[in-house]
Amino acid sequence: NDPGQDYLAANVHDALVGTFAEITQIRVASRTSVMQYEQRKSPVRELARELSVDGVVEGAVQRVGDIVRVTVRLIGSASDRVLVNASAEGPIAEIRSLSREVARRIVMELGLTLTPAEARRLQPAQPVVPAAYEALAKGLFIRPGADETKHRQRLALFQEATAIDPEFADAYAALGAAWQG
Repeated sequence: NDPGQDYLAANVHDALVGTFAEITQIRVASRTSVMQYEQRKSPVRELARELSVDGVVEGAVQRVGDIVRVTVRLIGSASDRVLVNASAEGPIAEIRSLSREVARRIVMELGLTLTPAEARRLQPAQPVVPAAYEALAKGLFIRPGADETKHRQRLALFQEATAIDPEFADAYAALGAAWQG
């Protein structure tokens, strides 16, 4: 409910979509397809039918100080009932692990058999330097193709993230992609 934290929720959303998309037994609709429903309050059955999916994942990211809680629900399209509830809480330095943990819990509740590579993707991630992560997440929240001023803000945030943590590979990758686009 804090618009000032939308960048954080968007980054967790992207991380979850990416994690689920790497699991062969799960079909994931693209972020672009899903975002059109963000402001619509359509019933789950309608969303699922339009996206051609068997279920809808919805969730929330709450932050109090340095503590973040990621809560996700998988809702079955046929029953319109919550099939799986998963949440994880911890310091912002572990935000990438929190996203992976809720994804892992959903996968386990669904009883999916993972390949060794898929299982590795659900393992805890290295902690991040919170200020570097914040700069990266804010930069990623500014979508590519924005006007020149926004593009410069995006580049500056990625550069800030690399300056804060010179070993933060995700920030360098985002910076490189931003320079290319």
